[in-house]
Amino acid sequence: MQLEPMYIFIFIGFCFSVFLYYLKKSAYRKSVTFRMYAVRDEFVFLVAQNKISEDSKVFQFYYKRINALLSHAPNIGLDDVLHSLIKMKENNLEGSLKKAIKEAEEIMKLRELECSEVRGAIKSFYVVSQDMMLAHSSTIRFMYFVFIRGKLFRYCHKILPSQIVATLKAIQFAEQEKSHLQLIFLFT
Repeated sequence: MQLEPMYIFIFIGFCFSVFLYYLKKSAYRKSVTFRMYAVRDEFVFLVAQNKISEDSKVFQFYYKRINALLSHAPNIGLDDVLHSLIKMKENNLEGSLKKAIKEAEEIMKLRELECSEVRGAIKSFYVVSQDMMLAHSSTIRFMYFVFIRGKLFRYCHKILPSQIVATLKAIQFAEQEKSHLQLIFLFT
C-alpha cells in the first residue's frame, strides 16, 4: 500500500500547525507574564514618585496579588488562578472570592485613587490579570466566551463545577473593575 503524497503533506501540515499553536500559546503566556512584571514596576514607580506610599493599602493589596500571580505564572492553570488571585486560606472558594471583591471595593474608595496614575496602574492590573487567567487555561477561555461574553453567566452555576464558576466570577470581576476604572477616567 502506497501513501499518496497529498496525505503525507496534509499530515506534515497538521503536525506543523499543532507545533505553531503550542509555540504561540507559550509565547503569549510569557508575554502576559512580562506585562504583569511591568504592572508591578508601575506600582513601584508610583511609590518612587511619592504618588502613593509603600505602606498604603492600595500598594500593599495590589503588590501582594501581583507577586502571587507571578509566583504561579509558569504553571498557572485552572486550580492555581483562584489560589494566586485571591490568596485562598479557606476551602470555600465562593467566600474567598467575595472577601477579595470586598477588599478591592474598599480600596476603590481610598483617597490614593484620586491620582490618575494610580488608577491607571490598577486598571493595568485588572487587564493583565484577566489576560493571564485566560491565557493559561483553554477551558476557562472557552467558558469565558460562552458564559460571560455570551451573556449566559446566570446559568453557568447550574451546569459547571463550583471551581470553574468561581474562576469565571474572578475574571468577570476583573472585567467589571477595568470598566469601572475606564468610567472614572472619563469623568476626571
